[in-house]
Amino acid sequence: MKFYKGVRVMILKGIFKVDEGNIGLAMQILQSEGFSVEESNNTLYIYEEVNPLEFNRTKAIKIIEKLQEIGVKDCEIKAYSEVPIYHYFLKEGSFVERLK
Repeated sequence: MKFYKGVRVMILKGIFKVDEGNIGLAMQILQSEGFSVEESNNTLYIYEEVNPLEFNRTKAIKIIEKLQEIGVKDCEIKAYSEVPIYHYFLKEGSFVERLK
């Protein structure tokens, strides 16, 4: 179990399917949030260990909203500790929230 400043680290995973014309902008949005982004076949991926006090549900939702504004229709952000914490995604342009 890893800790950051006395707080258990949260694992954040993201998958973002982006139209070819918006890859650069979507990558810039994610990088501006401090993520290391990998790209393969018009899909962006993030995997980060974050402090859950600094990266909360509201921040995840705001990132999805920014991506939705540039036309991203399918993406998801999942947060885990030892068990899933939250899971948000866009499916065919509609925002979906799965609570664990």
